[in-house]
Order: sequence, then structure tokens, then C-alpha cells
Amino acid sequence: MNAQTEEAHPCRILIVDDLPVWADSVSAFAGLFDCEARTATTLQTAVRELIRWQPQLIILDLHMPRDEWEPVHAIGQKYAPNQKTLAFCEQVTSHPKLGHVVVAMVSVENQVEQQALALRAGADFFYTKGDFDVEKFEFLLNQIHAKNAVG
Repeated sequence: MNAQTEEAHPCRILIVDDLPVWADSVSAFAGLFDCEARTATTLQTAVRELIRWQPQLIILDLHMPRDEWEPVHAIGQKYAPNQKTLAFCEQVTSHPKLGHVVVAMVSVENQVEQQALALRAGADFFYTKGDFDVEKFEFLLNQIHAKNAVG
């Protein structure tokens, strides 16, 4: 059940969610595949982990309304104040040194418009939290390897 190829290091997954309970279940998936997982409950913490730890996969909650983080000005102007996670996603996916990072956005809502917003912001994938399971997690791990093989 291990999706990893022969690598020296396990995949690093950053779970960004203000609900630690959901993040804990995703961390459990990571353990099944011998991946390292860290959780950030704020975007500010996610930025620090992104710089310091350099994850290969970010699983990002679409709604983190009470977050203090502010995007760079050019990106921040494109999004409403309650859309900081979309700005964070775009800031990560548009950064030239982070092209290897796979970003999957998740939400409790399964709305086509939410998915479209996430994908427009640069997310590679969008999932509804209730439908996120070990098979989807394994798919994301495979996407890390595919993206790294190309880049």
C-alpha cells in the first residue's frame, strides 16, 4: 500500500486547517504511507513551515476566516478578505521556487463555484472533506512523484 518510489526521504505533507480533528485524520493517512506530516492551524504558521520544512504536498482548507496572515499586495488585491486561503494558494503556486509543490484544497462544501475558485487560484486538486479518503490521499502521493519526475 506504499505509493512511494525508492526515495531517500519520505514525502512531506503540510496540512493547513483550523480544525485539528480533520487534520489528525489526514495525518493518520500519512502514517499509512510512511510520510511525514505536519499541521498548521493558521496561514502564518503554514508560511513558516513552507519555508523551514519544504513540504511536497499542501492540503489546504478553503475556509480559514479568522486568520491574521496577509498575502503579498499584488495577490491580495485579487481576493476578498474572507478568501485568504485562495490568496495563499496562489502565492504558493505562482512562486517560481515552489513549482514542485502539489496543492490540494479541501472544503466541507461541495460546490462547483468553490472548486472553480480553488482551481483558478492554482490548486492542483479540490476535494470535499467528507469524500476525502485513503485512495484520494494515495492519488495525491502519486501526483507528487509525477510532478517531480517532470520537473
